[in-house]
Amino acid sequence: MTIILTGLGVGLFADAYQRLLAESFRERSASYAQAFAEGAKRWIESGDLEMLRQAAQFLLVGSALYVQVESEGTLIIDERAAAVEIEPEPAGAARSITDASLPNGKPYLDIIIPLVDEDGSPSGYVSIGIDKSSVIAEARGVLLLSAAGGLGFDILLIGVLGWALLGRMRAREPIGAEKPPRYIEAGPLRIDPVRKEVTVGGRPVRLTPKQFALLRLLASEPGRVFSEEEILKAVWPDSAYADSKDIKQYVYLLRRRLGEASPEGRGLIVTVAGFGYRIADRSVEEDLTGK
Repeated sequence: MTIILTGLGVGLFADAYQRLLAESFRERSASYAQAFAEGAKRWIESGDLEMLRQAAQFLLVGSALYVQVESEGTLIIDERAAAVEIEPEPAGAARSITDASLPNGKPYLDIIIPLVDEDGSPSGYVSIGIDKSSVIAEARGVLLLSAAGGLGFDILLIGVLGWALLGRMRAREPIGAEKPPRYIEAGPLRIDPVRKEVTVGGRPVRLTPKQFALLRLLASEPGRVFSEEEILKAVWPDSAYADSKDIKQYVYLLRRRLGEASPEGRGLIVTVAGFGYRIADRSVEEDLTGK
């Protein structure tokens, strides 16, 4: 009876978590599309279609599968990831968020944001497809974890006791043992792994958890080139769908955040063509160049 109740409880938790995960993904995707639509309206009004096209192409570097922008009955932007077949939305398309899938089975959210003139009349729309593969993979992982939890209270208890014992063993640090350094430093860059704080030239840098994880990995061995495979395993260990596009997007965002914080942050992350990325070890490089 205890095993049945435990399995039932874990199953209910997994179902609730998956619903919450899906709803959170829809809300973030809608906000993502709305922000782009607001920018698209300004670029269309100013006639800067090249900036609009570049912004659409940048979305494809992330999780977007396609970006379409229609204005005054003309499809002015139609950017797509490779092998994505999608028809333009009909004129006057209303706001919507729809679950859909490509012919190859890849799931995505089809988000339509109408463009409205100052008088309230529709002038076009923005249509963006957001890849759902990662959130589905995470939901499946939760489901598997829940099934494992249903094996019973006894297995869970053993795990808790084992974790407590491991924590107690770690707490028994030998006298005179050398403690690891508090900070990770590379030139003007300082990372505090405990407080999750980053500074460049003494100025704070605000990062998301994924950005922090990527920067910490690169800074762990300044000068060493980390391959894309190593980065994916370390920063996206639970995602079977993360790829080089995600790495390029996060490297771009990191460079921008570091450069905005301090001029010393520019050029800290170096791309080594064909091999990967590294943190510039400026102390070594300056010695080699004699500067």
